[in-house]
Amino acid sequence: MPTTKTYTDLKEIPHVKIKTCGALLPNHMQCWRAGDFQVTETTVQPAVAATKDTPAVEEKVTQNTYQVCAFHKSLGA
Repeated sequence: MPTTKTYTDLKEIPHVKIKTCGALLPNHMQCWRAGDFQVTETTVQPAVAATKDTPAVEEKVTQNTYQVCAFHKSLGA
């Protein structure tokens, strides 16, 4: 399933509540910094036609939105 990430600077989004960074630190704790970018992660599951053995599957689009700090954005989090 292909996933695309779109980063938007929080300064460009009016009236957005700034949350903590959604990335995890090496010790598996959540980053304590404030978010600088809003990440919109879109995953598309393509449609599959029905076969003799399996039923058809409709296309499914899942969207997840979270915030990351500038440091974790530079790491590709």
